[in-house]
Amino acid sequence: MKKDKNPEGVVEAVLFIAGRFLSLNDLVMYTGINPLTLKETLQKLEKKYVDNPGALNLIVKGELYKMDIKQEFSWLTN
Repeated sequence: MKKDKNPEGVVEAVLFIAGRFLSLNDLVMYTGINPLTLKETLQKLEKKYVDNPGALNLIVKGELYKMDIKQEFSWLTN
């Protein structure tokens, strides 16, 4: 990972670009963020997206993560 002081931004970007579910191992590989920091970052992102009024959503299935468009905006992708 580039020496970045914004790990949340890096993780968001990787999840957005991937367009599919990524495991913790995938995220470590793509971001270079150590696993402990990555888990903390994902927890922060989960909290951020719970009440986010925007169009994006963080979907968590076990230890798989994906950025996706919220259901109410899905008509834009069809």
